[in-house]
Amino acid sequence: MMTRKSQLLGMLVFSIGGLTAQTHHINSANQIISANGKSAPGQMVTICHQTGNGGSHTITVNENALQAHLNHGDVLGSCEITPPELPNPTPAGCNAVEVVSYIAGTTNDLLTPIEAARQIMTNALGSPEDSDVATPSSAYNFVALGFGGAITLKFANPIHNGAGDDVYVVETTFGNNAQNCARYPEKIRAFASQDNCNWVYMGEGCQNSYFDLQGLAWAQYVKLIDMSRIDYPYGGLADGYDLDGIVCLNGEEANPVPATMSADFATEAMDYLPGTMKNGGAISAARSIKENAVGAPQNTDVVNFVSLGFGGKITLKFGYVVFDKPGADIMLVETSYGNPTCNNYPETARLEVSLDNINWFMLTDSYCQDQPVDVSTSGATMFQYLRITDASAMSSTKFPGTADGFDVDGVVIAQPGCTSSPVARLAAAELNDNVNTANEVAEISVYPNPFNEQLSISLSASNVNETFEVSVINTLGQVMIHENVSVSSESTVRHTLSASTLATGTYLISVRSANSNEVIRAVKF
Repeated sequence: MMTRKSQLLGMLVFSIGGLTAQTHHINSANQIISANGKSAPGQMVTICHQTGNGGSHTITVNENALQAHLNHGDVLGSCEITPPELPNPTPAGCNAVEVVSYIAGTTNDLLTPIEAARQIMTNALGSPEDSDVATPSSAYNFVALGFGGAITLKFANPIHNGAGDDVYVVETTFGNNAQNCARYPEKIRAFASQDNCNWVYMGEGCQNSYFDLQGLAWAQYVKLIDMSRIDYPYGGLADGYDLDGIVCLNGEEANPVPATMSADFATEAMDYLPGTMKNGGAISAARSIKENAVGAPQNTDVVNFVSLGFGGKITLKFGYVVFDKPGADIMLVETSYGNPTCNNYPETARLEVSLDNINWFMLTDSYCQDQPVDVSTSGATMFQYLRITDASAMSSTKFPGTADGFDVDGVVIAQPGCTSSPVARLAAAELNDNVNTANEVAEISVYPNPFNEQLSISLSASNVNETFEVSVINTLGQVMIHENVSVSSESTVRHTLSASTLATGTYLISVRSANSNEVIRAVKF
């Protein structure tokens, strides 16, 4: 019997000049050199040649011609690859017993619905049959996710995180395309969870795939999202990843202690590349501690942040995947002493997000000081890494020579896990950020509260003339009203906002000036 490690999907064994190499995803002839440690020009290599009509057969080619074959869809190794053997027996507690959710995607022509017999979601439960033989629709033993579809399964008992891979996902692809991802690339992203709220990313797989639970000691839920290319020439109608079932490889977890990873803030700082101060000097050591960006923002005017420097950057990792939801997804918290406005002190950053720290998506907007952030403008639907790059204008006369760019105090996840409203988190992050100093005596009040057609705000300036930025923010983090109000020193202005166009519900009234920063919750009835 073959060992599990030798059964990994895509692991092809071939011989070049007497050297045996094993690799998972060899896509070019040059990678053979790195797999073997040296080049072997002119040697013969076994490949699975695609005939163009859906068929294939095994041939050998000269190593010099290998790349041309790979470019046309041929793959390394014999076509007659024995499917991996399932663990036997499979413990009952290691089977999926419940479909928590199933959202069917589409077929690749965007018109033909997925066949009803392929949408029987309970076919994903229990032990997979692991059969790639075409059968009548009445005998299908899988569920088709469809392109872009998703399924979440619950297991009878927690899955143990053991040595090596922990779950084996079995997919059904009929005929010569079975176990041939180069010819039929039906792919998934896989996630694991203990509570069906907070998820870790296990990786991407094609057809039958192995995954590790990563940082989780155990998991009881597995989520699969179809990532198959809808524009790939499948040779006919296709309906994405066909899930036969999931096997846990290391048994059940006997002591399922819940994970303690934070679902609220960044958990790790990495790839910190500081820029410089405006005068070209180096960032001070006290302001270069990248770990100061991890965890909850302290929201105080002391050095508990990391300075990026002009043009500098840092990458933060979250403990769990952050899924894009309507409205703000994170709150970026920055430290600028004395609560200056962005007009007076425009420390700005550009943001990128990534799920795997390899493929990055840039947000279209730049962000000044504290800001709620909706990642939807990047095109990413989920992420676990955030890259913050200083975009402050070094040429600005509003910065002194000792200015050192965007200062990251922390990042708050606005809607972690099963949370669906960012209001309380955004309010908490903004209310306490940058402690007021002794001479900041501006007073602000909102009335009536609850309000209806109009909302009045009383703005009292301190001993200097002030301009207040007044914003009304809904539960999705969207700014519904934004107005600037000028107030003379040591005077009070009652400013009225028209609220007739606002829907009933809860709102945040954000009021900022050079000497104040306050957020008040108000309700429209």
